[in-house]
Amino acid sequence: MSELRIPGSIASSGVATAAMRAPEGTRPDALFDDPLARLLVSLRGEVPADQRDYLADGVSATSPLTRMMGDYMAVRTHFFDTHLRATAAAGSRQVVLLGSGLDVRAYRMPWPRGTRIFEIDSAEVHVFKDELLARTDLRPTAERIKISSDATGEWREMLAAAGFDNARPSSWLLEGLLFYLDRQICDDIVKGIAGGPAPMTWLAGDYATSTPQERADFAARNRTDDKAPDSADIITDGILPHAAPGPGAPPAQWLSPAEWNVTESTFAAHGTTLDRRVPDHWDSRRGGESLWLFHAVQKAS
Repeated sequence: MSELRIPGSIASSGVATAAMRAPEGTRPDALFDDPLARLLVSLRGEVPADQRDYLADGVSATSPLTRMMGDYMAVRTHFFDTHLRATAAAGSRQVVLLGSGLDVRAYRMPWPRGTRIFEIDSAEVHVFKDELLARTDLRPTAERIKISSDATGEWREMLAAAGFDNARPSSWLLEGLLFYLDRQICDDIVKGIAGGPAPMTWLAGDYATSTPQERADFAARNRTDDKAPDSADIITDGILPHAAPGPGAPPAQWLSPAEWNVTESTFAAHGTTLDRRVPDHWDSRRGGESLWLFHAVQKAS
């Protein structure tokens, strides 16, 4: 095979995130298996040397950040997979992944006949993902429709042009997206999803609620505190610099006024039910910040 060069624009986001999902499929108690993520990590030797850190050190010997974030990715993925299976059972045959990244739910999950999965991300993401898929024997379990746009683009109009039916039930997933956006953009995205004639619309996502100043204070404390938890430096240097304000309030507070019926959980709470390690920084019971997972439903008025 030829050298696998990772587009710089997705190396530290989509590619690193996929690498963090890979170890889960090797566990005897795996909550899911992402074959594309495992393939990506296995190709580390074919990636230019200056890009290999994005793929950690392989599935069995990962970096500290990947080991810690791998637990988060496992908990988050389980939460969203469970939600999407429930919406499919309730009649949704349209799934929109806004900021789809290297997600392969269109391949690794069973879907009812007639399901269409709309993957919205940059053209670079789609091209790189197709290059990886060409190295596998994976076959889609739903119709996969690619749309090249970012979260602030004209994705609503592009969805309609691609055959999305606003009058039919749909499921929307904002996985790992709201962390990078400010409140106004988050509100605009939800407005673009809500208010249609469909009898049911489902929405799910994840984000943190600490402010940029709180994150800066946390980073400053942990760089000088010898008693900071083991995960402090990893979170401070590997994650906090990339975070944005997000919705700025817990999901029910954010979405309920817009007539969404919201079910919310923290990463710590859901992780505990799955017997997965939760870093102190993301466990509000131990003084950490709340990292939210939510799903919601809106019925047409």
